[in-house]
Amino acid sequence: MINTRLRISEGISKEALALLADKNVSQNVFDVLRKIKLHKQMDFVSTMVTLNNFTKKFALSMLHALPAEHLVRKPDNPPEDKDMIKTLARLEKEMAALQVETQDIQNEFAENNLNLMVVRSYIAKLLSKNEIIHWLYDNKSEYLDVLKKVLGVKHLNEIQPDQHSV
Repeated sequence: MINTRLRISEGISKEALALLADKNVSQNVFDVLRKIKLHKQMDFVSTMVTLNNFTKKFALSMLHALPAEHLVRKPDNPPEDKDMIKTLARLEKEMAALQVETQDIQNEFAENNLNLMVVRSYIAKLLSKNEIIHWLYDNKSEYLDVLKKVLGVKHLNEIQPDQHSV
């Protein structure tokens, strides 16, 4: 097991290793990479990084989509065209699903960010009034601390209502 981990980078290009250095990649992906010629490994890994998918399934589906001339060893029994078509179709579905998921996350982030800006603006407007600050300080000082954290300020004199307006 230790020897296997020590030799994990054998047969893999330095550029590909550099791209995978800070990623959480299973050893199975490195086994798949060893089946690809060094000059093609960089493209292979770039695709994985771009799609942020480092699973063995994804690596195998990309491996099966590669032409035989990019493989270190030619397959003993070349895959049938049906298998290739199924693999490509599955790969396309996975990529489409990943793109939809990414778009959903981006949309949710944008909406949450807008809501946060509106809330921060409203809080800044409220805390610009002395009566509200005094009431909070006297009755609910813990709320005042939380509101300051939401605004990202340590002292009340840092609050500028115009700065947080939408």
